[in-house]
Amino acid sequence: MQIKEGTIIDLEGKKLYTYHLDSKTDRMERIILYEFMPQGDFLFPQITIARQGEFEKEVLKLKEVALYRFGKEHRLTQQGKFDSQSIYLNDQLSQKEREWKRNDELSLNRISQKIREEKARENPSSEEIKELGIEFHGRTAMPLATLLFALIAVPLGITMKR
Repeated sequence: MQIKEGTIIDLEGKKLYTYHLDSKTDRMERIILYEFMPQGDFLFPQITIARQGEFEKEVLKLKEVALYRFGKEHRLTQQGKFDSQSIYLNDQLSQKEREWKRNDELSLNRISQKIREEKARENPSSEEIKELGIEFHGRTAMPLATLLFALIAVPLGITMKR
């Protein structure tokens, strides 16, 4: 799961926002979690605010948590404060959704593998092949152009003029 600082992440019925993400430890600080409750008379999402949090496999572990639920008339109906809270996500996310990544999050090897898989299908999606091809070539064009430019420019630059 790709968590980015200052970006709303969709977690199947939940929206996660973090103000600060430590890239070394993947620990989040100042977290807001909006959970849209399917049952009950809730017009607004349940709001969970936590000081710190981190993902451990498919579990979101939050520390210093405040929970707010609003009912009709926009009034606060429930409120709670907790030292910690664990939110299990694996029940809510199917295996395919957990493995799914946007094309710009995939490695070059995975993109080329997906292109081969799509072409091998009985009814290949030309749109998907086109999108994957654009992503693959977009990532390889600049490095290869730079290398080609260096191979041409270096010999021209070192020739001695008489």
